[in-house]
Amino acid sequence: MARHRMLFKGGEMGKRPEAEAYNSGMFPGLSDIPVEDTPKANREDDKTIEKQIDELVGCFSDPIIVWPGGWGESLPETIKSDITIHRMIQLMKGESLAGWPEVCAYMFTVTLERMVSSEWVDIYMYAMTQYKGEAMPEDMRRDSLNDYEMGLLNDLRRWIYRRRREASQEKLRAVRKQEREEQKEAEQREIQDSRPGLF
Repeated sequence: MARHRMLFKGGEMGKRPEAEAYNSGMFPGLSDIPVEDTPKANREDDKTIEKQIDELVGCFSDPIIVWPGGWGESLPETIKSDITIHRMIQLMKGESLAGWPEVCAYMFTVTLERMVSSEWVDIYMYAMTQYKGEAMPEDMRRDSLNDYEMGLLNDLRRWIYRRRREASQEKLRAVRKQEREEQKEAEQREIQDSRPGLF
């Protein structure tokens, strides 16, 4: 237990309506005026940009997914900052997967709470090796996994990524719901205050 704690130290173009009017001769003498094309609004592009911004913000604000039991508070600050960095790396790579320190943080809290099979020990050590690199103790290194173990690891990485994004969206929905309720209450108070007195 002490040994595995030590590892954590340290667009489409379109013309304006005016251009069509000029070119159709509706305004004599103006047909020779050049009119530049302007880009048409593209909702899909807007949604893509909004999603990219949301994912970038999520690198800093999304929760760290840990095993239930309260051990998440025991994570060192170093791994928390590394999680943020690796989230950005994964975002730049376009991969919807948890980074290595995020996998290790989850497995760290799992092993503090329950026993795991030898397969998951190997997966944990492989993730730690990928995360720590040359700093990983030689007798604990795991440089490869079999196909089955790699499949389990990739499933875990996808699940952690999906769960943290879902948790972030749930929190955002709760905040927006509270804002709507507060706005509604404020409007009701304003209506009541604006009613003329009967006497």
